[in-house]
Amino acid sequence: MVWIKQEEREKVWHGKCKTEDFRCIDPDIGCINACGYDAFLSELMEDFNTYAAAKEEETGIAINVEVYNASQSQATQNNQVEAMAQDGCDIICVNLVDRTDPTTVIDLAEKNDIPVIFFNRELVEEDLERWDKLYYVGA
Repeated sequence: MVWIKQEEREKVWHGKCKTEDFRCIDPDIGCINACGYDAFLSELMEDFNTYAAAKEEETGIAINVEVYNASQSQATQNNQVEAMAQDGCDIICVNLVDRTDPTTVIDLAEKNDIPVIFFNRELVEEDLERWDKLYYVGA
């Protein structure tokens, strides 16, 4: 959840304030899959959307989820992250095309102060330690 004072909705940078005096803004979550034709990732995105819909119903807060397919292209994935940042995305979830080349994704997210959750393909440990708003979920 992202909280800001109602009257400062346009002024305050998302995610800086958390208190009962503030109202919640609907979070925008962008998810990028390395490939759209993977059965596991398709099921994962379906479950994620189901969970988001249940949370939306439970809380009354709209959770906007946009899912993108990078078509096995790191350049496409980088462009998608850039577009999400420009569109004001609050959180970016990324299944990296190339787990050894997350530099552009990390730089764009850090520049725009957008947390990134990497999933399924573990990036190199040194990359994950570059910024305190980078996370990895996977086995």
